[in-house]
Amino acid sequence: MRNSLKFIATILTLTFLTNCTDPKFSDKNIEKQALKITELLDSNSIQIFHSWNYGIRGSNEIWSKLKADSLKYACFYRTKKDTSYLTFHQPYNFTKDFPSSLSFDTSKFWQFNFDMYQGDIFRITLVDNHGQDHITDTSISIAEIFTDNNPFDTLSKLSNLKERLGVYGISYRKDIGEFVEFWLSSQHKLTYLPDSLNLNPKFKKFWIEDFSQGRTIKKNWNLHKYKEPRDGG
Repeated sequence: MRNSLKFIATILTLTFLTNCTDPKFSDKNIEKQALKITELLDSNSIQIFHSWNYGIRGSNEIWSKLKADSLKYACFYRTKKDTSYLTFHQPYNFTKDFPSSLSFDTSKFWQFNFDMYQGDIFRITLVDNHGQDHITDTSISIAEIFTDNNPFDTLSKLSNLKERLGVYGISYRKDIGEFVEFWLSSQHKLTYLPDSLNLNPKFKKFWIEDFSQGRTIKKNWNLHKYKEPRDGG
């Protein structure tokens, strides 16, 4: 579990490279975006982020699948025009959500890459434990590889939702509490605070202080501007 949480923290740290001098990140525009989020999400629709955390690394979106207080797996996803790219590392957990007709030999390979164009997988790249790429050019329907649930569809929907929200990071940590954080810039954080926070007593003092430094912009929603850019914020 410790490694899982460390991974999530690392991903979120890498997310926040936004330039706060951009007018897009003015307090006025940030508050406008925050209020838009409060209209788009409610106590039901926000539940999706109890299962998925979001961050950025380079051109890749990173969607981390959570179960309870542990990381099940992480997906690296990006699109360019009509082509989509998917990378994952924990095939045993990944294929529980997205059953596959393929077998994944983790004794030889640690990274699995799938490139898709118009519903067909045209390239599969396996990265072995020595860092060497093993590339297979192919043309196989996505439905033949992921037989019951298409991960590209799931990630595309998550990506579209993220775009509508206009956020650069999303974090939920059940081991800390039931709140969800949305980073709007490296200094602006919008937090959804449910009526039952269930804060971990070990961290309660820190988080109560953090929330108190923000302000309520709508019931259950707290907007916090930090004085300096944050690592992971």
